[in-house]
Amino acid sequence: MSSPRAGSNRGWRALFGLLLVLGLADVAGHLFLGNMAQVQLYQRNPPDGRCFGLQPGAQVEYTGWWTRIAPVLLDVNPSGYRGPELPTDKAPGEFRIAMLGDSFVYGQVVEATQTIPAHLQVELGLPVMNFGIPGLALEDQPEQLRLFVRRWQPDLVLLMLTGNDLEPSLCASASQFPPGWLLADFRLFRLGYMAWRRLGPSPDFGDGPARAQRSLEALKQEGATIPARVAGVVIQLPEAGSQPAARRPPPRPPPPGGGPPPPVVAPAPTATSPLWSVLKSDPWLDATAWTEGEAHLENVPGEGHFTGAANQEAARQIAVWLRSQGLLPL
Repeated sequence: MSSPRAGSNRGWRALFGLLLVLGLADVAGHLFLGNMAQVQLYQRNPPDGRCFGLQPGAQVEYTGWWTRIAPVLLDVNPSGYRGPELPTDKAPGEFRIAMLGDSFVYGQVVEATQTIPAHLQVELGLPVMNFGIPGLALEDQPEQLRLFVRRWQPDLVLLMLTGNDLEPSLCASASQFPPGWLLADFRLFRLGYMAWRRLGPSPDFGDGPARAQRSLEALKQEGATIPARVAGVVIQLPEAGSQPAARRPPPRPPPPGGGPPPPVVAPAPTATSPLWSVLKSDPWLDATAWTEGEAHLENVPGEGHFTGAANQEAARQIAVWLRSQGLLPL
Protein backbone atom coordinates (compact mmCIF):
# COMPACT_ATOMS: atom_id res chain seq x y z
CA MET A 1 0.00 0.00 0.00
CA SER A 2 1.53 3.29 -1.11
CA SER A 3 1.83 6.18 1.24
CA PRO A 4 0.12 9.54 0.66
CA ARG A 5 3.59 11.04 0.14
CA ALA A 6 4.35 8.58 -2.69
CA GLY A 7 1.01 9.37 -4.32
CA SER A 8 1.75 13.06 -4.07
CA ASN A 9 5.15 12.56 -5.72
CA ARG A 10 3.55 10.68 -8.61
CA GLY A 11 1.07 13.51 -9.05
CA TRP A 12 3.83 16.11 -9.18
CA ARG A 13 5.82 13.99 -11.64
CA ALA A 14 2.75 13.63 -13.87
CA LEU A 15 2.16 17.39 -13.75
CA PHE A 16 5.80 18.09 -14.54
CA GLY A 17 5.69 15.62 -17.45
CA LEU A 18 2.54 17.26 -18.82
CA LEU A 19 4.07 20.75 -18.58
CA LEU A 20 7.23 19.50 -20.26
CA VAL A 21 5.27 18.00 -23.16
CA LEU A 22 3.19 21.18 -23.56
CA GLY A 23 6.35 23.31 -23.43
CA LEU A 24 8.07 21.24 -26.12
CA ALA A 25 4.92 21.35 -28.26
CA ASP A 26 4.82 25.16 -27.93
CA VAL A 27 8.48 25.39 -28.92
CA ALA A 28 7.69 23.29 -31.99
CA GLY A 29 4.78 25.63 -32.69
CA HIS A 30 7.20 28.57 -32.81
CA LEU A 31 9.08 26.81 -35.61
CA PHE A 32 6.05 26.26 -37.85
CA LEU A 33 3.40 28.83 -36.86
CA GLY A 34 3.49 32.57 -37.29
CA ASN A 35 3.44 34.93 -34.33
CA MET A 36 0.17 36.78 -35.12
CA ALA A 37 1.96 39.93 -33.93
CA GLN A 38 -0.44 42.30 -35.72
CA VAL A 39 -2.68 42.11 -32.64
CA GLN A 40 0.06 43.91 -30.69
CA LEU A 41 -0.49 46.98 -32.87
CA TYR A 42 -3.97 47.56 -31.46
CA GLN A 43 -4.80 50.41 -29.14
CA ARG A 44 -8.09 49.97 -27.32
CA ASN A 45 -10.01 53.14 -26.47
CA PRO A 46 -7.54 55.71 -27.82
CA PRO A 47 -7.88 59.29 -26.50
CA ASP A 48 -9.84 60.50 -29.55
CA GLY A 49 -12.89 58.46 -28.48
CA ARG A 50 -12.66 55.54 -30.89
CA CYS A 51 -13.12 52.03 -29.59
CA PHE A 52 -10.14 50.71 -31.58
CA GLY A 53 -7.11 52.23 -33.25
CA LEU A 54 -3.44 51.56 -33.85
CA GLN A 55 -0.82 52.32 -31.22
CA PRO A 56 1.12 55.42 -32.38
CA GLY A 57 4.76 54.59 -33.04
CA ALA A 58 4.27 50.82 -32.62
CA GLN A 59 6.55 48.38 -34.44
CA VAL A 60 6.41 44.58 -34.48
CA GLU A 61 8.12 41.82 -36.43
CA TYR A 62 5.35 39.78 -38.02
CA THR A 63 5.80 36.14 -39.08
CA GLY A 64 2.26 35.23 -40.09
CA TRP A 65 -1.16 34.81 -38.55
CA TRP A 66 -1.20 31.05 -39.18
CA THR A 67 1.73 29.36 -40.93
CA ARG A 68 5.16 30.92 -40.57
CA ILE A 69 6.31 33.36 -43.28
CA ALA A 70 9.45 35.44 -43.75
CA PRO A 71 9.55 38.17 -41.06
CA VAL A 72 8.20 41.57 -42.08
CA LEU A 73 8.17 44.84 -40.14
CA LEU A 74 4.67 46.13 -39.35
CA ASP A 75 4.66 49.71 -38.11
CA VAL A 76 2.49 52.65 -37.20
CA ASN A 77 3.57 56.27 -37.55
CA PRO A 78 3.44 58.70 -34.59
CA SER A 79 0.01 59.94 -35.70
CA GLY A 80 -1.56 56.47 -35.45
CA TYR A 81 -1.78 55.26 -39.06
CA ARG A 82 0.62 53.55 -41.46
CA GLY A 83 2.92 55.28 -43.87
CA PRO A 84 4.39 58.80 -44.09
CA GLU A 85 2.82 61.37 -41.80
CA LEU A 86 0.90 64.28 -43.26
CA PRO A 87 0.03 67.44 -41.34
CA THR A 88 -3.64 67.82 -40.53
CA ASP A 89 -3.55 71.28 -42.14
CA LYS A 90 -3.98 71.09 -45.90
CA ALA A 91 -2.50 73.45 -48.45
CA PRO A 92 -4.94 75.32 -50.73
CA GLY A 93 -5.79 73.20 -53.75
CA GLU A 94 -4.23 70.03 -52.30
CA PHE A 95 -6.20 66.85 -53.03
CA ARG A 96 -5.98 64.04 -50.49
CA ILE A 97 -7.22 60.46 -50.56
CA ALA A 98 -7.92 58.49 -47.37
CA MET A 99 -8.01 54.73 -47.83
CA LEU A 100 -10.02 52.76 -45.24
CA GLY A 101 -10.25 49.03 -44.73
CA ASP A 102 -8.74 46.08 -42.93
CA SER A 103 -5.49 44.11 -43.28
CA PHE A 104 -5.59 44.29 -47.10
CA VAL A 105 -5.35 48.08 -46.93
CA TYR A 106 -2.90 48.08 -44.03
CA GLY A 107 -0.67 45.60 -45.91
CA GLN A 108 -0.24 42.88 -43.33
CA VAL A 109 2.53 40.93 -45.09
CA VAL A 110 4.53 43.77 -46.66
CA GLU A 111 6.62 46.77 -45.66
CA ALA A 112 4.91 50.16 -45.53
CA THR A 113 6.24 51.16 -48.97
CA GLN A 114 4.66 48.07 -50.60
CA THR A 115 1.04 48.56 -49.54
CA ILE A 116 -1.81 49.39 -51.90
CA PRO A 117 -2.09 53.01 -50.62
CA ALA A 118 1.69 53.52 -51.01
CA HIS A 119 1.64 52.23 -54.59
CA LEU A 120 -1.51 54.22 -55.37
CA GLN A 121 0.22 57.40 -54.19
CA VAL A 122 3.02 56.72 -56.68
CA GLU A 123 0.53 55.96 -59.48
CA LEU A 124 -1.47 59.15 -58.93
CA GLY A 125 1.15 61.57 -57.66
CA LEU A 126 -1.32 62.54 -54.93
CA PRO A 127 -1.25 61.97 -51.16
CA VAL A 128 -2.90 58.64 -50.27
CA MET A 129 -3.14 57.96 -46.53
CA ASN A 130 -3.29 54.40 -45.22
CA PHE A 131 -5.94 54.12 -42.50
CA GLY A 132 -6.28 50.34 -42.74
CA ILE A 133 -6.52 48.42 -39.45
CA PRO A 134 -6.20 44.61 -39.48
CA GLY A 135 -9.49 42.98 -38.51
CA LEU A 136 -11.59 46.13 -38.77
CA ALA A 137 -15.19 45.49 -39.85
CA LEU A 138 -17.46 47.64 -42.00
CA GLU A 139 -19.43 48.78 -38.96
CA ASP A 140 -16.25 50.27 -37.46
CA GLN A 141 -15.51 52.51 -40.43
CA PRO A 142 -17.95 55.41 -39.81
CA GLU A 143 -16.47 55.92 -36.33
CA GLN A 144 -12.95 55.86 -37.76
CA LEU A 145 -13.89 58.55 -40.27
CA ARG A 146 -15.79 60.70 -37.77
CA LEU A 147 -13.31 60.66 -34.90
CA PHE A 148 -9.95 60.20 -36.59
CA VAL A 149 -9.60 60.27 -40.38
CA ARG A 150 -11.47 63.54 -40.93
CA ARG A 151 -8.71 65.46 -39.14
CA TRP A 152 -6.60 65.10 -42.33
CA GLN A 153 -9.38 66.65 -44.49
CA PRO A 154 -9.52 64.03 -47.26
CA ASP A 155 -11.26 64.91 -50.52
CA LEU A 156 -11.91 61.28 -51.41
CA VAL A 157 -12.56 58.41 -48.99
CA LEU A 158 -11.80 55.08 -50.64
CA LEU A 159 -13.16 52.05 -48.77
CA MET A 160 -11.99 48.51 -49.52
CA LEU A 161 -14.43 45.68 -48.77
CA THR A 162 -13.27 42.12 -48.11
CA GLY A 163 -14.91 38.81 -47.27
CA ASN A 164 -15.22 39.18 -43.49
CA ASP A 165 -16.32 42.82 -43.32
CA LEU A 166 -19.85 41.96 -42.22
CA GLU A 167 -18.65 40.22 -39.08
CA PRO A 168 -19.28 42.06 -35.78
CA SER A 169 -17.18 45.15 -35.21
CA LEU A 170 -13.97 44.96 -33.22
CA CYS A 171 -15.70 47.03 -30.55
CA ALA A 172 -18.57 44.54 -30.25
CA SER A 173 -16.24 41.57 -29.93
CA ALA A 174 -13.43 43.21 -27.93
CA SER A 175 -14.52 41.56 -24.69
CA GLN A 176 -13.94 38.13 -26.30
CA PHE A 177 -10.35 38.92 -27.31
CA PRO A 178 -7.60 37.44 -25.15
CA PRO A 179 -4.56 39.67 -24.51
CA GLY A 180 -2.44 40.15 -27.63
CA TRP A 181 0.69 38.75 -25.99
CA LEU A 182 -1.11 35.46 -25.30
CA LEU A 183 -2.00 35.04 -28.97
CA ALA A 184 1.43 36.13 -30.17
CA ASP A 185 3.68 34.29 -27.70
CA PHE A 186 1.85 31.07 -26.85
CA ARG A 187 1.13 29.00 -29.96
CA LEU A 188 -0.82 26.24 -28.18
CA PHE A 189 -3.11 28.81 -26.59
CA ARG A 190 -3.74 30.31 -30.02
CA LEU A 191 -4.50 26.90 -31.54
CA GLY A 192 -7.05 26.26 -28.81
CA TYR A 193 -8.56 29.73 -29.14
CA MET A 194 -8.88 29.49 -32.92
CA ALA A 195 -10.34 25.99 -32.68
CA TRP A 196 -12.94 27.31 -30.24
CA ARG A 197 -13.78 30.19 -32.60
CA ARG A 198 -14.09 27.88 -35.61
CA LEU A 199 -15.75 24.85 -34.06
CA GLY A 200 -18.03 26.66 -31.65
CA PRO A 201 -21.56 27.78 -32.52
CA SER A 202 -21.67 30.15 -35.48
CA PRO A 203 -22.58 33.68 -34.37
CA ASP A 204 -25.67 35.32 -35.81
CA PHE A 205 -24.45 38.43 -37.60
CA GLY A 206 -27.97 39.51 -38.52
CA ASP A 207 -29.14 40.81 -41.89
CA GLY A 208 -25.91 41.48 -43.77
CA PRO A 209 -27.21 43.80 -46.54
CA ALA A 210 -29.25 45.85 -44.03
CA ARG A 211 -26.25 46.24 -41.72
CA ALA A 212 -24.05 47.11 -44.69
CA GLN A 213 -26.53 49.73 -45.86
CA ARG A 214 -26.61 51.39 -42.44
CA SER A 215 -22.84 51.47 -42.24
CA LEU A 216 -22.36 52.77 -45.78
CA GLU A 217 -25.01 55.45 -45.33
CA ALA A 218 -23.34 56.54 -42.10
CA LEU A 219 -19.99 56.64 -43.90
CA LYS A 220 -21.41 58.82 -46.69
CA GLN A 221 -23.02 61.17 -44.17
CA GLU A 222 -19.73 61.55 -42.34
CA GLY A 223 -17.97 62.12 -45.64
CA ALA A 224 -20.42 64.87 -46.59
CA THR A 225 -19.57 66.83 -43.45
CA ILE A 226 -15.84 67.01 -44.33
CA PRO A 227 -16.74 67.30 -47.30
CA ALA A 228 -15.38 64.22 -49.09
CA ARG A 229 -16.64 61.88 -51.79
CA VAL A 230 -16.97 58.22 -50.76
CA ALA A 231 -16.16 55.41 -53.20
CA GLY A 232 -15.05 51.82 -52.81
CA VAL A 233 -13.30 48.71 -54.06
CA VAL A 234 -14.78 45.24 -53.52
CA ILE A 235 -12.07 42.56 -53.58
CA GLN A 236 -14.18 39.88 -51.87
CA LEU A 237 -17.93 39.98 -51.56
CA PRO A 238 -18.58 40.25 -47.80
CA GLU A 239 -20.56 37.35 -46.43
CA ALA A 240 -23.12 37.20 -43.68
CA GLY A 241 -25.10 34.02 -43.64
CA SER A 242 -25.88 32.66 -47.09
CA GLN A 243 -25.43 35.06 -49.97
CA PRO A 244 -25.20 34.12 -53.64
CA ALA A 245 -22.10 35.15 -55.51
CA ALA A 246 -22.13 38.37 -57.50
CA ARG A 247 -22.42 38.11 -61.25
CA ARG A 248 -19.45 39.89 -62.78
CA PRO A 249 -18.90 41.08 -66.36
CA PRO A 250 -16.59 38.82 -68.40
CA PRO A 251 -12.87 39.68 -68.41
CA ARG A 252 -11.83 42.22 -71.00
CA PRO A 253 -9.17 41.31 -73.59
CA PRO A 254 -5.69 42.85 -73.35
CA PRO A 255 -5.30 46.18 -75.14
CA PRO A 256 -3.60 46.29 -78.57
CA GLY A 257 0.16 46.18 -78.24
CA GLY A 258 0.15 43.97 -75.15
CA GLY A 259 0.15 44.86 -71.50
CA PRO A 260 -2.27 43.86 -68.74
CA PRO A 261 -6.01 44.15 -69.36
CA PRO A 262 -7.93 47.07 -67.87
CA PRO A 263 -9.78 46.46 -64.61
CA VAL A 264 -13.19 44.85 -64.71
CA VAL A 265 -15.63 47.54 -63.61
CA ALA A 266 -19.06 46.49 -62.45
CA PRO A 267 -21.96 48.49 -63.94
CA ALA A 268 -24.81 49.69 -61.81
CA PRO A 269 -25.37 46.17 -60.56
CA THR A 270 -27.68 43.61 -61.97
CA ALA A 271 -25.86 41.18 -59.67
CA THR A 272 -27.74 38.55 -57.76
CA SER A 273 -26.21 39.26 -54.36
CA PRO A 274 -28.45 41.49 -52.21
CA LEU A 275 -25.37 43.40 -51.13
CA TRP A 276 -24.90 44.79 -54.62
CA SER A 277 -28.27 46.51 -54.34
CA VAL A 278 -26.75 48.46 -51.45
CA LEU A 279 -23.62 49.39 -53.40
CA LYS A 280 -25.21 50.38 -56.70
CA SER A 281 -25.83 54.05 -55.85
CA ASP A 282 -22.12 54.84 -55.50
CA PRO A 283 -18.93 54.32 -57.49
CA TRP A 284 -17.67 50.80 -56.72
CA LEU A 285 -14.90 48.92 -58.46
CA ASP A 286 -15.73 45.22 -58.72
CA ALA A 287 -12.26 43.75 -58.12
CA THR A 288 -13.39 40.31 -56.95
CA ALA A 289 -11.35 38.83 -59.80
CA TRP A 290 -8.27 39.73 -57.73
CA THR A 291 -9.13 36.97 -55.25
CA GLU A 292 -11.10 34.48 -57.36
CA GLY A 293 -10.38 32.24 -60.33
CA GLU A 294 -7.20 31.54 -62.24
CA ALA A 295 -6.36 35.20 -62.82
CA HIS A 296 -6.28 36.18 -59.15
CA LEU A 297 -3.45 38.36 -57.87
CA GLU A 298 -0.53 36.67 -56.14
CA ASN A 299 -0.85 36.20 -52.40
CA VAL A 300 1.45 34.90 -49.70
CA PRO A 301 0.79 31.16 -49.13
CA GLY A 302 -0.89 30.49 -45.81
CA GLU A 303 -1.89 34.15 -45.49
CA GLY A 304 -4.27 35.13 -48.26
CA HIS A 305 -2.89 38.68 -48.29
CA PHE A 306 -1.40 40.19 -51.44
CA THR A 307 2.30 40.35 -52.09
CA GLY A 308 3.98 43.70 -52.76
CA ALA A 309 3.88 43.08 -56.52
CA ALA A 310 0.16 42.23 -56.35
CA ASN A 311 -0.49 45.39 -54.33
CA GLN A 312 1.27 47.37 -57.07
CA GLU A 313 -0.97 45.85 -59.74
CA ALA A 314 -4.06 46.46 -57.60
CA ALA A 315 -3.03 50.12 -57.21
CA ARG A 316 -2.53 50.44 -60.96
CA GLN A 317 -6.04 49.15 -61.65
CA ILE A 318 -7.55 51.36 -58.94
CA ALA A 319 -5.82 54.40 -60.48
CA VAL A 320 -7.24 53.57 -63.92
CA TRP A 321 -10.71 53.19 -62.43
CA LEU A 322 -10.55 56.41 -60.40
CA ARG A 323 -9.67 58.36 -63.52
CA SER A 324 -12.44 56.68 -65.52
CA GLN A 325 -15.00 57.64 -62.85
CA GLY A 326 -13.95 61.29 -62.71
CA LEU A 327 -13.08 60.98 -59.04
CA LEU A 328 -9.73 62.78 -59.31
CA PRO A 329 -8.95 66.47 -59.84
CA LEU A 330 -8.52 67.60 -63.43
